[in-house]
Amino acid sequence: MKLHLFARDGLTARAEELGIDAVVVDLERRGKSRRQAGADTHITAHTLADLEQIRRTTPVPIVCRIDAIGSETELQVKHVVAAGADQILVPMVRTVAEVQHVVDVVAGEATVAVMIETVEAVGLVGAFATLPVERFYVGLNDLWIDRAGRNRFRPFVDGTLDTILATAGSRPVGVAGLTHPALGEPLPCHHLVNELVRLGCDYTFLRRSFYDALDHYPAAEVVSAIRAAVRAARDRSAADRQRDHARAREAILALPAEAAAP
Repeated sequence: MKLHLFARDGLTARAEELGIDAVVVDLERRGKSRRQAGADTHITAHTLADLEQIRRTTPVPIVCRIDAIGSETELQVKHVVAAGADQILVPMVRTVAEVQHVVDVVAGEATVAVMIETVEAVGLVGAFATLPVERFYVGLNDLWIDRAGRNRFRPFVDGTLDTILATAGSRPVGVAGLTHPALGEPLPCHHLVNELVRLGCDYTFLRRSFYDALDHYPAAEVVSAIRAAVRAARDRSAADRQRDHARAREAILALPAEAAAP
């Protein structure tokens, strides 16, 4: 399973050494603070200058999340590509036309990935897969807010992720974020590892919970533990996978309701 690390000072330059598959620079700002107000989420403060600096310090592929589609999308995409991004990650899409617009602007100078984090996007994965899109990432936080759902992990147990994986065709699909398997709040990380493997997800993010783990473990140890947990999950018997899915389902359904942004 590929690991995409959200950039942070002091660790990004070690991405290749740690075996990280991609570094994520997050430039999404427009409307995000208002959309996620009151929700337990984290908004990254990256800049275009950060992207340029990271490009100079690591050979690892760089994924750049841009703003939601708007009047400045074309200019932002051109700046991001010029700064060295290898892939453009497009958030909060609701139509095929929005994805096509980014594909047209990029014009082959980078690849395009799409975040599935709105009600409309969940139903359009098959249509997105007919476009020259490299991969999908399911954004649990914004999907939870958009649906006004009970908690952000429900897509693991209500069939949403199974449907997305089934309609994505050959496109890689990522979801969630991992940390040391001994940690994880409110859902223990070992449940997430087992579910990602059960679903056949191709990659995941290393973000807030990963960085929290660095208060307890060296970065290399956390990455190694995650990869070992993924290998162990893949080696399980069919009966063990079924048992672990039932346990993850029970844990997710037992989580208290979360208050999404109004």
